[in-house]
Amino acid sequence: MMPLSPEQSHILIVDDVPANIKTLGAILKDSYTLQYATSGANALSLLARDKKPDLILLDVMMPEMDGYQLCALIKNNEETRDIPVIFITAKSDVSSETQALCAGAVDFIHKPINAEVVRARVRLHLNREQRTKELQLANAELTEWIAILKSRVLQQTVLVRKKLEEAHQQYDRRHHNGSDTIVYVLGDLLEQRDQKLSKHSRSVASLAATMAKALDLPRPEIEEIRHAGLLHDIGLIGLSDRILINNKELLNGEDATNYRTHPIKGQKLIDSFDELRGVGRHIRHHHEKFDGSGFPDGLSGKDITVGGKIIHLASFMENSFAQFPGNETKYMVSRLVKTGMGTLFDPSLSDAANMALKET
Repeated sequence: MMPLSPEQSHILIVDDVPANIKTLGAILKDSYTLQYATSGANALSLLARDKKPDLILLDVMMPEMDGYQLCALIKNNEETRDIPVIFITAKSDVSSETQALCAGAVDFIHKPINAEVVRARVRLHLNREQRTKELQLANAELTEWIAILKSRVLQQTVLVRKKLEEAHQQYDRRHHNGSDTIVYVLGDLLEQRDQKLSKHSRSVASLAATMAKALDLPRPEIEEIRHAGLLHDIGLIGLSDRILINNKELLNGEDATNYRTHPIKGQKLIDSFDELRGVGRHIRHHHEKFDGSGFPDGLSGKDITVGGKIIHLASFMENSFAQFPGNETKYMVSRLVKTGMGTLFDPSLSDAANMALKET
């Protein structure tokens, strides 16, 4: 179920003075569904119902139970603690505002009430609440996606091991360990989703491993980068065909947003396997650029993992090969790579890139 838009939002106004409720109601009634309470007890009774408000406007000075006390009770209740509370108050001293923040309020609207201020503050916090709900929903969907895919991978891993044993092939865990098997199965899933993606990933892994060797990196790190190269686009398998077949540079709107999440999805999936610990960070960084203009985190320079930098460069090279078929391919690709050094790519990878091109 999608979160409500701000225009559909439900606001609870709590104030013991009917004239104040009438004023706030007149300001907000055309944009939101409103509910009213004239005391703390009345408000708690309304909050006990199944339908909870998306925002509470709460007067501070009320008899029997003041706004601070009511806010504290709302924030101590698991069912209501996430509802944003804005205090309506004539007090503007630091101690009063500190007390309100300690009680759990997100903002203040000072009396005398200004209609534009009320609308702006309400809209601001409803938009924040909307983004929070969307993020929670996206995280829940991502968790479900990872769980389903991981289950498939583990099932396939068992089958692969069984086939190896049935064929009387030696299963030496020193050379063909659990990570190799999981990478093999994930690669197979990628190929089932899109053969072009699978072919691209195998080429990227080969180029990345060659560059990692040229940098004289430790063998375990080379293998980690090779695995990351094979699986760097694994987060794409849950996206629509429309996104996969279109030019990624021309994507816009929701398609562009979904596409830019695939490094995060890939990392979260890979990190769910203990055998592949460390590989996911390179996958997350494979669209980051040296100058900080990449995604998903906008990292730059040394903040990008070496593996992420290598895979980004390897992916660029592999994609460029298709643009320049013929005898001049390597020369044209080398020129593009040289042009991107210092902006798209880390200049320290220049020699490694040249070596990978020679061996291609």
